[in-house]
Amino acid sequence: MAIVAYARVSAADQDLTTQIEKLRAAGAERVFAEKRSGNSLSGRSEFEALMAFVREGDEVIMTRIDRCARSMADFQGIITAWKKRGVRFRAIDQAGVVLDGSSTSDLFLNLLMAFAEFETRLRKERQLDGIAAKKAADQSKPRHERTYKGRPRSIDADAVRYLREVEKLGASAIAKRLRIGRASVYRLLDQHHSCIKGTGS
Repeated sequence: MAIVAYARVSAADQDLTTQIEKLRAAGAERVFAEKRSGNSLSGRSEFEALMAFVREGDEVIMTRIDRCARSMADFQGIITAWKKRGVRFRAIDQAGVVLDGSSTSDLFLNLLMAFAEFETRLRKERQLDGIAAKKAADQSKPRHERTYKGRPRSIDADAVRYLREVEKLGASAIAKRLRIGRASVYRLLDQHHSCIKGTGS
């Protein structure tokens, strides 16, 4: 029997060290680790490698069950696959979270995953509520004092060319009229000239 571990963080600037150290201390003989979102199973090459590596009698350990998956559907699919292959599972930071084939462990794991999924959805709702509140508060302020900038303004390339070729405006005047940066104006004009040259060659 081998003890195989999996560690995961969602962002590239997050650190895996603490997870890996805990897993090694818990007896992990091999650790699969990656920096990928847990919202989906796709694109998680290290987790796919772990699934291919484990054999009957092996035990998979993680710090928490949400390192494995963030949705109930994904988690149940993984647990079902491990049960069929005779693979055990243990979350070392969550006492009592063990897959040992018993109906009690199945129930406990599913309940815990349901709570984890609920927490994820609640966190997203709070983020959306926070953004909405910030936008509403900013509406009463002058534009230059607003802290919520929203999505970047899209640039109308045709408008830039019209102002340049028809109204004969300079880059600064175009930037002011369209409320965009001069660098964006120069970039669009250069792209337009490049296309004309490419067509004429």
